[in-house]
Amino acid sequence: TSRSYFEAIGRLEERGIDGLIVTAPDTVAMTEEIDRLVAAGIPVVTCDSDVRQSRRLYHIGQDMVKSGRVAAGLLAPYVEGAEVLVVTGNREFTAHGLRVRGFLDRLHEIFGVGINANVIESVEQYDLTYDGVLQQVRNNPRLRGIYMANESVRGCMDALERAKPTRRVHVVCHDLPPHARQYLEEGRLDFIIDQDFSAQTARAIEVLAHTLRTGEPPRQ
Repeated sequence: TSRSYFEAIGRLEERGIDGLIVTAPDTVAMTEEIDRLVAAGIPVVTCDSDVRQSRRLYHIGQDMVKSGRVAAGLLAPYVEGAEVLVVTGNREFTAHGLRVRGFLDRLHEIFGVGINANVIESVEQYDLTYDGVLQQVRNNPRLRGIYMANESVRGCMDALERAKPTRRVHVVCHDLPPHARQYLEEGRLDFIIDQDFSAQTARAIEVLAHTLRTGEPPRQ
């Protein structure tokens, strides 16, 4: 929640921080909080998910629209003339919303109006993902593809195992935790689009450290 972010930031301010790196929802409240910090002389870098209208110094992260488009391209050969389910976490997070937008845009470029995609939110929770996917698979025999634009891949896989659809439902997801790697090796998951969180975090620290050391914003 916004309050949990504000409380955490408040505790950091009490310790005397000179800068902040944050992954946060793209909301008006978060924009105002970042702008307040910047006005107080505390530069802010967003990492992984952006707060686009804020005065943040810089954003470090994956090209979310492109990653969504890649996901659509990977899934397209398996879903022509069928239906697709998109499971996103929370569209307040830029990362989730932009991935979905890129995916849907590319899917409609490929198929035009000949494809139907349904989007549900799971707030990255196992139970909501499991229940949502199970209901969609059971109620829609034309479902042939699932795009997991967020975490909770385990919930999706468990729901497919429970539903036992008569035809294969192909799945593409993001990131490479151990359980996703196992699903891929077992052939239950078709594609994974990975991103290097360590590199993103390291780069965010480098950018902020440079600014604090020199007083200069990053050139690129």
